[in-house]
Amino acid sequence: MKESDIPVADLIIGKKLPEGENRYYVRHPDEKETYITELEVDISTKFGDWVEADLLKLDRDNLTKLEAKSTKVDGRSFSEVVDATLSRAKSSDDWALAGLNEETEEVNKDDVTAMVNVIDNLKLSGIRRKPELAGKPILQGDLGIALPPSAAQNPQIVNQVIDMVQSSLNSKGFLVYENREENDFRLYAKAGELVASLNDGVKFHMSFGNEFEGSDDEIEIGGTTAEADDENADNDEQKPADAPGSEDASDDEKEDDGEGEEKKTKSRYLIVRASFSEDLLGPAPIAPVKPEVPEGVEVDDEGNVVKPAEEPEKADDEAAAEEPDDAEKAADDAEKSDDANADSEKADDADAEEEKVEEPNLGDIYQRAIEKYRADVPKYESDVKDREEKVEEGKKKVDELNDRFADWYYVITEEDFGKLRLSRDQLVKEKEKEEGDETDGDAAAPTGDPAASILNSLPGAAKPAALAKPAAPAEGARTPAADATKTAPAKPEPAKPEPAKPNTEAPAKPASAEPKASTEEPAPAKDSPEPAKPTENSDAAKEKPAAPEGE
Repeated sequence: MKESDIPVADLIIGKKLPEGENRYYVRHPDEKETYITELEVDISTKFGDWVEADLLKLDRDNLTKLEAKSTKVDGRSFSEVVDATLSRAKSSDDWALAGLNEETEEVNKDDVTAMVNVIDNLKLSGIRRKPELAGKPILQGDLGIALPPSAAQNPQIVNQVIDMVQSSLNSKGFLVYENREENDFRLYAKAGELVASLNDGVKFHMSFGNEFEGSDDEIEIGGTTAEADDENADNDEQKPADAPGSEDASDDEKEDDGEGEEKKTKSRYLIVRASFSEDLLGPAPIAPVKPEVPEGVEVDDEGNVVKPAEEPEKADDEAAAEEPDDAEKAADDAEKSDDANADSEKADDADAEEEKVEEPNLGDIYQRAIEKYRADVPKYESDVKDREEKVEEGKKKVDELNDRFADWYYVITEEDFGKLRLSRDQLVKEKEKEEGDETDGDAAAPTGDPAASILNSLPGAAKPAALAKPAAPAEGARTPAADATKTAPAKPEPAKPEPAKPNTEAPAKPASAEPKASTEEPAPAKDSPEPAKPTENSDAAKEKPAAPEGE
């Protein structure tokens, strides 16, 4: 094309010839003749180079909730189970896992981050068309069946179309069933479902089907083998998909293309649809309540409090007549002077008591309440309008997304599937111990003789014999025994008592076998040595003398 978007040439380029360089099969779209020509082109025909790189087109900062779900099958009965739920209030918060034991567990942030990265940039490996009727998809984004009016009025055609849709779904690992409790349709996915919710109310349902393996071409568009298998699947009897967790091989087994064995890559079928939930917008605005007029309060037509008229001030002559003359004032002042000090404290207490007992002014309280109500009403109405606009925008966005998703089964890599479909055990890891949390095994080892400790702990064990006295260490050498004596000195030998000094003031009384307490407090002696302890055979050792009076 030229810069003005005018087509210059329209050419279909086929395979490259094995002999020669840059020789291709080419033809014009409106002609049947095919030519061989030399072209120097660098145009990729790989699906991944042309398809929309970001399937969901969402902003990761708007993610507020991630739910991993699975469907249990019991015969023809289906039940939905929530395996794990991650949530956060805003993008700056950490993801919180429901049911987490915060004492021993914590969220595996690395795996959660990897999941969010894949959701934000979900890339496709291939696509498959869903069943169509009259050029339009039959299965809608809300899992309903859309049929032309002519076909919808024929029960036989309706049953045939439903069988065709169920067969197509079953070949990819899906099944639509009716939830009679809520009167709606649900999608059973063999490998479970991941629901990503945004703060604008939009929910992306990513349902995972069968795993299959194939070459690049087979993964991108299905290939000849896949198309034949899909046709055979349409003729099979309708049956539910395999139970979740089954590792059976898919119908899309790939074969050699005649030029040698191609590299096989594992992939996974994916169905994407959208729904809307107003709860994701946060709590709905609460309408303000108009306050009631208290009893005894008068209000005008606008609802404002009408204050009572103030009493007129008394005339100067009346005030002068009421005042007592100077003589009476002097007599009263003289009479009350004696009790002035005593009554002042009582007056203060009475004033304080009056302030406590004073009742609130109901008129003022109501006036403040009615003014706040008037200010809250416009804000409430504005919040309601904003919420209604968000609901309308969210539902419109869901319709646009389902129109885009309705036509296709998508194919993603098995690597991306492994990052999206995480179990609760993968989302949780053992909580790391903080510094300072040490076990009892890290405590200091007990002191003492280890051999004696072990022997004494044995039941019925005899006490160990006394250890031989070690040889005296060399002079100046440091030994453990010497260190021990520093901390626990040996008991000193009792010193001989010094002879008492004679008392020059009064003759000393003879010593008695039972010492008596002194009636006078002895004067402290300077640098007097510690009294010597009596020997074990002395009488003083048998009975402790009483402390002198005052000590």
